[in-house]
Amino acid sequence: MSRTPHQGGARGFLALLRLTRFPNALTTIADLAAGVAVGIAAGGRAPSFGDAVLQSIGLVTLYMFGMGLNDWVDRAKDARLHPTRPLPSGDLGENAALATVIGTLGFGLAVGLSLGGASAATTVGLVLAILAYDLAARGHGPWGALAMGSCRALAMGLGVTLAGAPASLDALAPPLAYGAAVAALTWVSLWEDRRPSAGERRVGLAVFATAWIATVATSPRFGFAALAVALLVVLVTAPARRHPPIWGLVVRNAVFALPLLDAVVAAAHEDLGRAGLAVIAFIAARLAARTIGRRGS
Repeated sequence: MSRTPHQGGARGFLALLRLTRFPNALTTIADLAAGVAVGIAAGGRAPSFGDAVLQSIGLVTLYMFGMGLNDWVDRAKDARLHPTRPLPSGDLGENAALATVIGTLGFGLAVGLSLGGASAATTVGLVLAILAYDLAARGHGPWGALAMGSCRALAMGLGVTLAGAPASLDALAPPLAYGAAVAALTWVSLWEDRRPSAGERRVGLAVFATAWIATVATSPRFGFAALAVALLVVLVTAPARRHPPIWGLVVRNAVFALPLLDAVVAAAHEDLGRAGLAVIAFIAARLAARTIGRRGS
């Protein structure tokens, strides 16, 4: 079926959600929830409901900004390599895409700055990390992986600062380890386009597993949490044990499993309520992905 350029209405809205990877953006709510759980355990306090909701919306829009900017920068390349994406397919006009990028940046940044203090500083750091990834580091191997990892570390860090936790190892270690886990995932994603050597594969998967388990290393319930994360890693990396390995499926599994990792982090810090919220974010992301994929095709 031919596509009509610059669709409006429901089709255009679905294209906008695809451009900004809205289902994946929902997973950042789990990052924030886990960060708040870490922050409370490290000596902070529960934020108000209003601040938590506002920061969640702000974080989701900043993720959407990053993904929208990514496709805006790559629109010429995607016309050759990914012609079905919203911009090259004509499902979304360039002006609408640019307005979305600017609008999500403005809203997300305004939310973070309105909360003041460490939350404002962390928000600015997150915006800078997103810009660094989209405009400079992406496509440059380890630098791109580190930049992406920094983005998700700062997303969890927003939860820690929202709880007002004092700077300490207990407050900082989980977000840093989470960033390392996402950096390792980003590195594995590079294997979709090239075949890694046996040695690189072993080292990469070992670092991947170690980084994921390290997210709960300083938690009060490390034993239970480490077993839960190890099981999650085994399930996520199952396609890597096929012949040949299906790295794209490993990456897809891992991206959608990040809220479950967040849930374990929250539970390991004795916050079952926010662990449940992370699971809800996981379910919402999966449902949104299926709905948008089905209706946007």
